[in-house]
Amino acid sequence: MPVGAPVSDPFAPEQRRKAFVDELNQIAAEGISESDSEVDDGIWAIAAPITVDGTVVASLSIAGPSFRSDEKSRSDHRAVVRRAAAEISESLLPSAL
Repeated sequence: MPVGAPVSDPFAPEQRRKAFVDELNQIAAEGISESDSEVDDGIWAIAAPITVDGTVVASLSIAGPSFRSDEKSRSDHRAVVRRAAAEISESLLPSAL
């Protein structure tokens, strides 16, 4: 970097915060969080919230080796995890107890 050049840090606090908020908004819109080698190399995982009266109280997740899942199976897994989390959430409603 030339002396006197402006410093640009893509990981500066404000950029990190905005990226984090953007990701949270995407997760909320999709109802699922997904990780592909973000935490552990070669591991694909998804999670969906379990809620009671609109408050997240837990999550349901699955994980496995990335190489064992193609896009079709991942799509199927997303649907199953969303549905199971919704069923658990429904079973926790006061009217269901």
